[in-house]
Amino acid sequence: MVRPSGRGARRLRLAGVVAAGAALALGVMWLVFPDRVRVASSVGVPGLPPPPSEVWPEAVHELPLRLPDGNPYQPILFLDRDRMLIKVEAGLLASYDLRTGEVKDLVRLRKEIRASGFAVGSGAIVWWTSRRDRDGQVVDIWTAPITGGKAAVRASARPDGLVKDPRLQVLSSALVSMDSFSGLSVAGGNIYWSSVNAGLWRLPLAGGAPPAPVPGTAGYHLLSYPWMGRPDEWGRPLPPGQATPGDTNRPVFGDLLNIETGETSTAVIPPDTHSWTCGLTRCMGPLPGNSGENGAAQSRDGSAQRRLPSMETQNAAIARDRFSILRVYGTGHRVEAVALVDLKTGEAGLVGRRGVGDGLARGQLFHHTDLYSYRLNDKMIIVDLRAIP
Repeated sequence: MVRPSGRGARRLRLAGVVAAGAALALGVMWLVFPDRVRVASSVGVPGLPPPPSEVWPEAVHELPLRLPDGNPYQPILFLDRDRMLIKVEAGLLASYDLRTGEVKDLVRLRKEIRASGFAVGSGAIVWWTSRRDRDGQVVDIWTAPITGGKAAVRASARPDGLVKDPRLQVLSSALVSMDSFSGLSVAGGNIYWSSVNAGLWRLPLAGGAPPAPVPGTAGYHLLSYPWMGRPDEWGRPLPPGQATPGDTNRPVFGDLLNIETGETSTAVIPPDTHSWTCGLTRCMGPLPGNSGENGAAQSRDGSAQRRLPSMETQNAAIARDRFSILRVYGTGHRVEAVALVDLKTGEAGLVGRRGVGDGLARGQLFHHTDLYSYRLNDKMIIVDLRAIP
């Protein structure tokens, strides 16, 4: 575990008000005032956030890029406090113990089929794969014991049927006008996922029954069971009476539904804004009139707004209702870096820089994401989001 000194001196905290316009350019040293943005520069890069190891030292792990047998790997999620689930290029799921460095093979995968959407719960690892047969696309849902063993297909579904409700169609893309598959998760002994046509699907983890749609959830997308949200990133479903996706002021997951209690929540976002996205308690999006180069985060009820200067929130997701990966703008309206941002505290850590390591690539986040990984200086850097206080 990396534990450099000087943590307090090199943090980035995004204050609740906008800093002076002249300070928004990279290469400018930010002044420290209680009511303004405070940015401590990383080594040799004035104006950029420091690395995560200096912001959250207790959460950062530095690992080799390859396993002892020479195989590359991809970190996925945590199995328990110390063990991480990884996907090995050789076609394996394995556990990687961050405390001891031990790597243990768990499940053999079919190497020719890409496995996606991993989740864990109730003693099982769950994922899905996609294939095509003579009738079209088929999604297979797999499980395996979390302790290791043989993988088994629990169910197969066809997610590419034409969307029947015109409010769920997206005219700009033939691909997303098909029924989509998203949000695979495990809760209470069941596997859940959502699709555009039917809403939520439920499949008993132990088997014995086929997948079945949950009534009253059509048009909703699984965020974090039992919470579902709408619209999705394509603006589906459309409001009643609207024929095309034109209202960009509707935030992604702006409307929430708890399918167990019936509780609902509608997000309140600033007027004259667009392209906002929400989690269970927070929302974020670009501020009006700045071409998306300055964002903001706030509570779903519109309170506690925190400005995110020089950070682009468009097409970004919120993990664990708190974290996001945002692009950082420099001078000349050019993206210079990528930062992991804590929307709760305003702290941020540099996880990518133009021309270095993975560059400006951003790993995909979901609500349940519990780690973020990136490559730097021939090392695999793991940020354990659970360990950030």
